[in-house]
Amino acid sequence: MFNIGSHFESKAHSASLRFPKGLGLIVEKEIKQLLASSYTPLKFNPEIKATNGSVEISNIALRNLSELCLRSTTAKDIILDLGNTKLQYESEIPKIVQKLAWNKILPNKAQLALRVSTSKSRLYHSGLVEEHFKKALSAYGFSFGKKNNSFTTLNITLKENILHLGLSLAGQALNHRGYREDLAHKAPLNECIAASCLYIADQISTENCSIKDLEVHVPFAGSGTFGFEAAMHYLNIAPSLYRTEYALEKLPFTSPITISHTRKKVKEAINKNHLSLHFSDIDQTVIKNLQSHTKSFSAKLKPDQISIKIEQQDFFKNSDRLNKRKEICLLLNPPYGERLKNADNFFKKLAQTINTKYGKHDSRVWGLCLVPAGNSAQMFRKHLQTSNSNSIKLSNGGLAIEAVSFLV
Repeated sequence: MFNIGSHFESKAHSASLRFPKGLGLIVEKEIKQLLASSYTPLKFNPEIKATNGSVEISNIALRNLSELCLRSTTAKDIILDLGNTKLQYESEIPKIVQKLAWNKILPNKAQLALRVSTSKSRLYHSGLVEEHFKKALSAYGFSFGKKNNSFTTLNITLKENILHLGLSLAGQALNHRGYREDLAHKAPLNECIAASCLYIADQISTENCSIKDLEVHVPFAGSGTFGFEAAMHYLNIAPSLYRTEYALEKLPFTSPITISHTRKKVKEAINKNHLSLHFSDIDQTVIKNLQSHTKSFSAKLKPDQISIKIEQQDFFKNSDRLNKRKEICLLLNPPYGERLKNADNFFKKLAQTINTKYGKHDSRVWGLCLVPAGNSAQMFRKHLQTSNSNSIKLSNGGLAIEAVSFLV
């Protein structure tokens, strides 16, 4: 049964969230927090079902889904459930397409990307299913392209002969924040992974921190993702402060009042306390690019909200003078994969350097390090002197890694 009909805009809906592998429970935590602090009154009582592999939301109003899309930092996309029906034969696809009131779902002549998956079904060839849907949808004036240059994505899932249709509310993935220019760095950290890591790091710290007493240190700064996401996390900055376009803003069922209200509240909700952010990297080119990214990021903030220090230095050789009154959140995304030779020794040395630099700091130090899964992660955990630590397995850029959180 499809959900498009009379009272589509005012009824309760369901949606699924896309996110980096292994982070479903973190996404669930953030979504619950956002719903608990919703800028728009909850019309229904949303229910969330989550595992590390999937997060589903049901009984939620479109206006509240829209707000989640503008505020979530950990989800890569929010897929509105359009409904389901039985599908066994190619000839049934045009009839199914005819059942949907497309004028209520999409703008006229929108360019779409189709994301098709099939399993345990009579129509097992995803390419064939995609071609039949394109033919049927083109009769309604829609065109087709790749995700990066299309208005939004229509998700077509066929499992055990049941067709599920879903619509991306984000359009471009939500990790496209809009707070910096095109990246020149070779191996950028996915923004949703970085944002999730902040929640993981906070879990290891048993005490709440005051932002005015906190410094965020980001060695191996790279393109700055860890630092920028930390600033958003601790200053309560939603991505929509920077991102100007979401597909949902042009969808026929979206209320412009909801969008403008949310964007206004996002600006008002920024933490008024001052945050100190310290970037460092050994590479001069990286530092130059980072200075440009920092300028773009800071443009939306007041000077008294954040101070950003950028230094070219070798983390292993430089001995920083730490402000003993400041608590420190230490975020590390060091080289790994093809960029690093003799990884096990590198991560042993990294752990020992953290011990030396931060082990005797007068105030609390906690943080997180992304480490290749396996021997390197074991070596890092073995030599890191901590009072508490934890590890979660992730994937970044196709590489198996561990997010090792620690309290020094």
